[in-house]
Amino acid sequence: MKSSKSLSDAERLEKRRLKFSKEASELILNDDLRDVALLSRSSKGNNNTSLQRLKTDQEARWQLWRELEVLAINNDNKSTLEHGLRKLREIIISIYDEFKQDEDFMNFTEKIYIKSYNLFLFSKEFGKLGGIVLNFMMTTNFMTHSSNGLQYKMISVCHASHVDKNLDKSIKMAFQMMKQEPAFEKQLRNIIRLSLIYLESTESPNIWFEILSDFKVTFPLIYQFLIETLSFKEIQTRTLQEVSKCYNQIPLQFLMSHWFHNLISQELIAENYKMEPSPSGIVTVFFKKRKQTA
Repeated sequence: MKSSKSLSDAERLEKRRLKFSKEASELILNDDLRDVALLSRSSKGNNNTSLQRLKTDQEARWQLWRELEVLAINNDNKSTLEHGLRKLREIIISIYDEFKQDEDFMNFTEKIYIKSYNLFLFSKEFGKLGGIVLNFMMTTNFMTHSSNGLQYKMISVCHASHVDKNLDKSIKMAFQMMKQEPAFEKQLRNIIRLSLIYLESTESPNIWFEILSDFKVTFPLIYQFLIETLSFKEIQTRTLQEVSKCYNQIPLQFLMSHWFHNLISQELIAENYKMEPSPSGIVTVFFKKRKQTA
């Protein structure tokens, strides 16, 4: 009898465990943010409740977006934020042709892809930024809908040269854009100059900073993109090397304004070279007295 009672208790415990496990699974499936399922990992016969709801219900998509916004504002759990954005990007792609003329859907799409762009930019994941975000923007009607569509097109040109280091591709993209956007030929030619300076050293590197300083005012997204790339530091180093060959010493203010167009911090100079103020307050940088690093 005792053995029978023990067996009965064990069975009840197992039933309770299975019940809680099922309830937990259903809770996760109904929580779009916690659900790890993705369209790209789902088989055709697998009708995931969360994914199906996101495909058919625009309000459910907005609700998940609002949850992701909270994560982003609180700088909380980057992996969950990235997963949620990927989930929504895959949903968008799966229904894009059907809803690309719907204004609410396109507003939603713009938010998801710009948030994804910023996430990849500031985490310096330029492969994902180019292959996932910019590629989508360039191959759909996203650019015509977005108020910053032109800047993202130009960023794609910069990405080709300053990240992929593919000068031919960058120049071809720029000339193609000139045909589509003739009013912005000057800016596109300046992007070509940036690319040539970076990859071929066709002009003094201070011209790179001069052009970039103009973009900071006129096309801030392009400026923001370029200062996050490795090219920004590489051009800084190249400029300092060139200046040190031309001068034994130079006023700091002239160095910052003429050579760097006030786009870098004085700390970068102080880390590498000796600086001394004169009695009149003019600070001079001495290139022949470079600081020795341990």
